[in-house]
Amino acid sequence: MFPNKIDPSKFNISDNIIKGTRAWCSPVTYDGKTLELITPIMTLAFPLSSYQYPGKPKINYSISVELDSNNPNYKSLNQVIQGIDANTKKTFESDLSDHQFISSVKYSNNGKYVPTLRLKMVSNSHRFKCVIKRNGEYVSDEIEPVKRLLVKGVKLKLKIQLNPIWKVNKKYGVSYQVLEMDVMDPPNNKHSDNPKPKPGYNSSPFRFART
Repeated sequence: MFPNKIDPSKFNISDNIIKGTRAWCSPVTYDGKTLELITPIMTLAFPLSSYQYPGKPKINYSISVELDSNNPNYKSLNQVIQGIDANTKKTFESDLSDHQFISSVKYSNNGKYVPTLRLKMVSNSHRFKCVIKRNGEYVSDEIEPVKRLLVKGVKLKLKIQLNPIWKVNKKYGVSYQVLEMDVMDPPNNKHSDNPKPKPGYNSSPFRFART
């Protein structure tokens, strides 16, 4: 779904909180379904990021894309993200009054830099669990080749999903993950070190419903 088609009245933050030993999450739906958004063309602010949680062996990945509020193409997406943040804080302002809210949007302290939107890239030990394309053509979703594509400044077409609201260690917030990514080469750089998949190769076993 495109951000300019969103009706804020159709959002619902579930009361059915899924609790763990140290954290919980609260599912969010839009018109009864998980929200999937098709973004305008985005600019990658930094190379692919990786991080690990203390005591956990798994490596996690994310990207940060520029979210320029002065760009009219981003206006609808900005409004949707800000609306979800505001609705989340309003919903939990009583129950989590002593918790810090964490947005997926990061702002520079002095306002010198463009805000960025952080997006999770879910993976197993070898592959990303999302569809990866380059200039509209499917390519390998293996982690190492994708790393080489995701350099600072590259342009991306994205399909993203709103994840459940999370809470852990006196913090709570909103997060998004990448479902589909199309890496767009500049016109003078069409060759790739991320080869096309062989005939019959299924780059990802994950398929997503149309919106």
